[in-house]
Amino acid sequence: MKRRKILFVCTGNTCRSPMAEALLRQEIKRRKIKFVDVASVGLHVEDGAVIHPFSAQVLEENGLSMPKFKPRQLTDKIYRAAFVVVTMTQEQKAYFKGDPKVYSMYEAGGEEIPDPYGGGIEAYRASFERLRRAAERIADSIAGD
Repeated sequence: MKRRKILFVCTGNTCRSPMAEALLRQEIKRRKIKFVDVASVGLHVEDGAVIHPFSAQVLEENGLSMPKFKPRQLTDKIYRAAFVVVTMTQEQKAYFKGDPKVYSMYEAGGEEIPDPYGGGIEAYRASFERLRRAAERIADSIAGD
């Protein structure tokens, strides 16, 4: 069976999409789902960007870590390699001009994911919990294939 890649997209690939990537990877591993890879990118990644410290902290608090994670800019090559693309918001979905392989997190996982950037650690924890629920729903739909 051919591998399928799910690509999460947010603005800077420093807050939401790395957490979504880690959570869905965990669900895929827990459920022993084969042939699915997960990655994340940003629409506007700054040079030298790193995962936001609060994102990293919340991941670690929940037994997940991404010590080698580096934010990546969305490229045409990365986009073409994805089987499914999931944006954090409807607004970000509009960037892809109606491509049927692109879903908002609301469509794919049942929840819009507001950007915690600029908020305190509690905003990141709230986003993490929304992403956890969404990752479970997405894994449910993958497992149902």
